[in-house]
Amino acid sequence: MNTRSRVAVSSLLVVLSASVFLTSAPVAAQDGNYIDAVTPYAHHQLHRYRGDEDDARGEEKTKRKYEASAQVSRELNRTLSQLLAGKTPRNDIAESANVQAVFDQHPGYRTMLARQIGQDAEDIERNLDRGILQSRLSELLDKRDYAANDPVEVLNAYLVTAWRVVHDDRQNAHDGSYRGLQRAMRNSEIVAPEASRQQVAEMFGIINMLTLAAWRNTREPDEREALRLGTLMLAKRMSGVDLQAVVLTDRGFARRN
Repeated sequence: MNTRSRVAVSSLLVVLSASVFLTSAPVAAQDGNYIDAVTPYAHHQLHRYRGDEDDARGEEKTKRKYEASAQVSRELNRTLSQLLAGKTPRNDIAESANVQAVFDQHPGYRTMLARQIGQDAEDIERNLDRGILQSRLSELLDKRDYAANDPVEVLNAYLVTAWRVVHDDRQNAHDGSYRGLQRAMRNSEIVAPEASRQQVAEMFGIINMLTLAAWRNTREPDEREALRLGTLMLAKRMSGVDLQAVVLTDRGFARRN
């Protein structure tokens, strides 16, 4: 598969990265067969958003990283705080509809994420605006040689976290997986407005950190199951990948034997 895929809008960023690491060449039999779980979904979305892709390509050069805007961050924090509080956000930003759909179907999951950061929408927004969580995310990504302003790397890091939560894998020994995903996607490209790239990166960077915190802090079996199911649904909705059906290896995700 040609890794120089071009993605039209922010909702496709993870599709690009997932299609890259799911189509690696076969390796040892014990790893299972690598699968392309998202190409049909990606083709559907590319067809749907072809006009947006052409517009984005005409406006700016293809690139992945972005220069962070404080205004975009404030808008993202406000929208995400409303989502976490169970409210309908005033502004629709990249991926907010998908996140809200999952939160609506799994309110217990939403509640667990929310209580890691605040008591209500105003409290959550205030804490997000302080930037402490985002700084911790940058530190976590730096350790993996990932960039917080690269939405593909942020989203792949979230999928690794999501897989660990779904499988309750507490070994925290996936350095090889991070490196393998990074190698696989090094030539991938994105076509999307800079603000959309920032929104999707910050959205799933924050959700990544809240998911990790909830996973560590939640002890009740019913709450842990709610966290697992919500995480599973969000990852599948944004990537098309069923994390229950794959294993995580040094080269990416492979079909379970």
